[in-house]
Amino acid sequence: MIAPLHADRWRPDDGAVPGGAGRASVDRQPVSALETLWDEVGQPLFHQQCWCWGWDIRRPAGNLLLERGFHQERPPEAGRGSTAYRLAGNGYRLGIWGFGAHYSRPGAGSVFLGRFASLPLTSALDRPPELAWLPDDLPVMEAADDGDPRVSALFPGLLRWIARYERWVVRVAGPAHRVDAVRAWGDKTVVAADRMPAAWLHLARSVERCARER
Repeated sequence: MIAPLHADRWRPDDGAVPGGAGRASVDRQPVSALETLWDEVGQPLFHQQCWCWGWDIRRPAGNLLLERGFHQERPPEAGRGSTAYRLAGNGYRLGIWGFGAHYSRPGAGSVFLGRFASLPLTSALDRPPELAWLPDDLPVMEAADDGDPRVSALFPGLLRWIARYERWVVRVAGPAHRVDAVRAWGDKTVVAADRMPAAWLHLARSVERCARER
């Protein structure tokens, strides 16, 4: 089980959650195809996506997450934590913070992507956690693997949602908006602005293939 502490940047290499007090031991297993895929491809792309969400929030013409239908919840103490954005979609719920994203379906549990984590995490919680503005506020979670049913059921759904969101951004804000965001991301860029929807779809298919071939 992965404690909330540093869930946004959890890496299994040393067999424990970083941070000293509150460490949670993890039996180190051989590196899975899913871990390799996410660590090498998904996490850098997700890091870029989080930057782009921040760019969308700061859009001078209006916050795109609010325009997309998200509900904004600011932390009770100004400057302590990340504003939470929550969306209740058709059969799913999504929470986005500066440190990650939480995607769930009723009765199916959830998957969490940490901005710097080398694996998605899963839990039985089937909605974004309430009153969460810091990684410490997240529930205890488990490191996902190729055979985790929540991975095959939920993870590709989140990746496909991001692909749809990126197409929506271009329609609503115009291609230049995302080009400017990626240009501002600078030398950390891993995918060009016009390739982001396709990159997320390709990653979703790769995750599904990992689950099938396990």
